[in-house]
Amino acid sequence: MRREVVAIIGGNYYHETPNMVVFRDHPIIWFERDDRGYLLLSIRMLSISGQPRTELTANDWEILGEPIEVDSPPNGSFLQVKYENGDEVGIRFKKWDSAEKLWEVHPRILVLGDQIRFPLVTAEVHLAVGGTDIRFNSKNSELGGIQMQGNIMSRCGNPTCQG
Repeated sequence: MRREVVAIIGGNYYHETPNMVVFRDHPIIWFERDDRGYLLLSIRMLSISGQPRTELTANDWEILGEPIEVDSPPNGSFLQVKYENGDEVGIRFKKWDSAEKLWEVHPRILVLGDQIRFPLVTAEVHLAVGGTDIRFNSKNSELGGIQMQGNIMSRCGNPTCQG
């Protein structure tokens, strides 16, 4: 749990943005703060299968349905869940102690300048909806033939869709 987290979703960066991915007015990937000011991540998997899917609610995972693969080392910094129909979710938390180290992997985040403090945590989220062209991977977002990458969203609010 951290007060300063930058989410990396589909090759795009989200800083102090509560609702990062919203579908039909419902948040799919979002942050909320607890009463101590820590950011808590939540993810609702989309699926056309009609089957239950893994959920992350305020940093607590619940593995649902019948995944074909679950990968989660004991340190809790990574989780990946895959389903037979191609549905997939993964998250990796990483702590960065300095701008120099972050620059080597995610130089775009440094556009935020003094808005971010170190140590910084990134939460990189991967999500795929099997049987569709909806995919958020480490390099880009793919939605309906549109690709996005390298965008920085900071302090973007969406008052109608609070998580």
